[in-house]
Amino acid sequence: MSLAHRETRRAADVSAFRETWSAWGVRRRGWALAAAAALCVWIAWVGAIGSRFEVVAGGADSSGYLNGARLLAAGRASTDLRLPEEVRGVARPNEFMPLGFTLGRREGEAVPTYPPGLPLQFALAAVVFGWNGGPWVVSLALAALLPLLMVRAARELGVSRPLAWAGAVVLMASPVTLFGALQPLSDLPAAVWSLGALSAALRATRREAGCSSGGASLGWSMTCGVAVAIRPTSALIIPALVLILGCWRGWLGAALGGLPGALALGAYQGALYGHPLATGYGNILAALGPEWIGITVRSYAEWLPRVLPGVVGVLPVVGVFFLREPERRRRMLGLIVWVVTVAGFYATYPVTHEVWWCLRFLLPAFPALVLAALLGAQALVERTEGKGPMRWGMAGALTLALWAVALSWLWVPRLHLTAIGPAERVYRDAGRWVAGNLPPQAVVSSFAASGALYYYSPMSTLRFDDLRPGAGPEIVRRLHAAGRPVFALVFEAERPSAQERLGVGRWVAVRNWGGLQLWRVEPDA
Repeated sequence: MSLAHRETRRAADVSAFRETWSAWGVRRRGWALAAAAALCVWIAWVGAIGSRFEVVAGGADSSGYLNGARLLAAGRASTDLRLPEEVRGVARPNEFMPLGFTLGRREGEAVPTYPPGLPLQFALAAVVFGWNGGPWVVSLALAALLPLLMVRAARELGVSRPLAWAGAVVLMASPVTLFGALQPLSDLPAAVWSLGALSAALRATRREAGCSSGGASLGWSMTCGVAVAIRPTSALIIPALVLILGCWRGWLGAALGGLPGALALGAYQGALYGHPLATGYGNILAALGPEWIGITVRSYAEWLPRVLPGVVGVLPVVGVFFLREPERRRRMLGLIVWVVTVAGFYATYPVTHEVWWCLRFLLPAFPALVLAALLGAQALVERTEGKGPMRWGMAGALTLALWAVALSWLWVPRLHLTAIGPAERVYRDAGRWVAGNLPPQAVVSSFAASGALYYYSPMSTLRFDDLRPGAGPEIVRRLHAAGRPVFALVFEAERPSAQERLGVGRWVAVRNWGGLQLWRVEPDA
């Protein structure tokens, strides 16, 4: 080959490479802009629904996670009960236990009910951004990561880019996802870290030609360990991840990577609850039972088509029959195992069927369900090879995305998701007012707002719902005799029960925050 010919070939190769790189760069920039736009729309949607989205210590869950975070930030895992000396021997410790706490192993000790994974993230962020900004940054960052991880996992599974982004829209638009994004709950963080573990596992297997090495498995197993620290039932996804990995080296690496987190969580639980496998929830296994499966499955059938496009439940079955490669079929089965394991476990839980938002327990399985549906859709698209697969893939992606957006547009107002922000801020406003206006020796009786009172104020909190029959009047009398005024912070629906338990005849209204009312409680004459 002559020198001139070689130079001509080289110039042609360079030109072709530059053209390919330029086209690839344009596509990458286009999808990057689309991703940025989608994230902006998602965050704006969350903010609009949440009415100026912010993190508030409200009911049991949200106040429990934030109270636990403040303890960890102070280098503590427990706290002393705010039990007034004047009623020791008359009141039981649990009668002064705020929501989100349970009795510790020492007398007078209160320990968090909830696992440490999410509180630890809040505490670390608060070091940098403060308590007003830290939890907010964590919640917003996790909400933003969810669609990005969804797209990455879908692409690792071989799903086309349009279908991958459609899956992200399906996940983001679901009312269940929005419910978890608007409050400091463990459901969305557990879903994000579980999806991160799946994405890392898929990437590890791709890099190692179908079987991840022990070292490559460390990353996803440590990510899975964080998910378990956030919510212990995240361990249910481990069989699915093992099935997806499909080789002993990956399993060994996963075990080694998860060992430090497992030991740390076991040590934490042993110190607080007396056993490495015990949790602050108590013996939750005793509450599970097969008698709940029927009613819960009916609840799934009723509500899942309202919060996810109905075709999402059909496409995984299609994929099992239409996927050609054994490896992709095995991964599909792994995703199905993930969904069935989580949904099956919570089908035996007596709470899951009660209201629609209890589907949040299943939120860590939503990414796996949507990914399985995307694999099924991809299999259908590939069957159209030679018949315009790109056209069919784009049509399917648009159909999925528009279906999900329509469901969200229909059900968000019907499920009153726009009321979450204002309803949660009531707790904060009441807690801060109590802290700034009541005398420090006051005792406030409450139930739903007890965790918020503990977070926002230094007041002792008397749980009227836990009072023994007849104990309330004696406790109130002793507190008043010691110069401790007694108040009640209750919702209107709680007031009859509170008046009955406290056994007093005269309540004087002090202030009202959108249904959360503060009363001064006077003892019987």
